[in-house]
Amino acid sequence: MLPYTREAYQLMHDGAVTLARVECNGIRIDTEYLRKTTQRLRKRIAHLQDKIQASEVVQLWKRKFKGKFKLSSSDQLGEVLFTEMGFEC
Repeated sequence: MLPYTREAYQLMHDGAVTLARVECNGIRIDTEYLRKTTQRLRKRIAHLQDKIQASEVVQLWKRKFKGKFKLSSSDQLGEVLFTEMGFEC
């Protein structure tokens, strides 16, 4: 067996043993910190969503597609970026 193969095996073995212990015993979570962080991130996401919705690009998008803003639509995105805003490929 090559030396680095043994090292790789040992790394994988040790990782599997550690993961098994975590699965068996669980891990501690600071629930208060998690709650506060989740709350802070929800507020930040809402603020950013409002900011995006108010942007000129989204307003143009909504006019073009009759109020339907779907960022995941590659057809809509292409139409807005290349036809309406004049970006080049």
